Amino acid sequence: MTVNIRTIQRANIPVLEVVPCESENHPRPLILFYHGFTSAKEHNLHYAYRLARNGYRVLLPDAIYHGDRQAHLSHRFELYFWNIVIQTIEEMDAIVADVREDVGILDDRIGVFGTSMGAIITLGALRRYPWVRAGASLMGAPDYEAFAQWQLDGERTRLGREPLSIDEKEATMNQLRKYSIVGHLEDVKHIPFFFWHGYEDNVVPNHWAQECYNRWKEIHIDPDALVWIGEPGVGHKVSRTGFLKVTDWMGKHV
Repeated sequence: MTVNIRTIQRANIPVLEVVPCESENHPRPLILFYHGFTSAKEHNLHYAYRLARNGYRVLLPDAIYHGDRQAHLSHRFELYFWNIVIQTIEEMDAIVADVREDVGILDDRIGVFGTSMGAIITLGALRRYPWVRAGASLMGAPDYEAFAQWQLDGERTRLGREPLSIDEKEATMNQLRKYSIVGHLEDVKHIPFFFWHGYEDNVVPNHWAQECYNRWKEIHIDPDALVWIGEPGVGHKVSRTGFLKVTDWMGKHV
């Protein structure tokens, strides 16, 4: 099957669209893929290519301050991490609406997945949008507050002082609480979901994802539709095994 790759705007957001050539102007199931922190849409074309060959329309958006949306920022880039996550989640609905209006979405089948920051975005989208049919997290952290605290602890060690004031920290945690899936798994107990994580990951440690999977498994209406794959000896980089398994899985469940 021949696929078409083009850079377009969806809801004024630059995306790469990868779709079978014969289906370019027809409704297809939709999958959104979100890249990691400091990455960009074109670095992840292999995910989209493999899924498009199976008949999907795959969109790879650039998150704010990344790729074609790069900007000169006044503070250290890491300080914008959660602003990027939340803005990207909020932009997702407009992208999906644009596809619906333009070419349609076959049977309203929509999946979302991503790596690292993109996986964290995916997990927030699962809480935010009931239209997500299936999703996958590769190296993500479902517990936004716990991961944010871990990041702040690292910054405190690096700086020798608290990186945020008490009020700033409280405001940040209150905002993250609105998007974190932890504590709201009952709302998504019907959603097929796939976790992949390297056990030696020291950028986004795996235990938050595994704890979420364990709790979710207990209440999921179809435990077989919830998958955990952890790879010993693998750090913060998706292995070829992980790449093949997640694209196979998304191709079956969206």
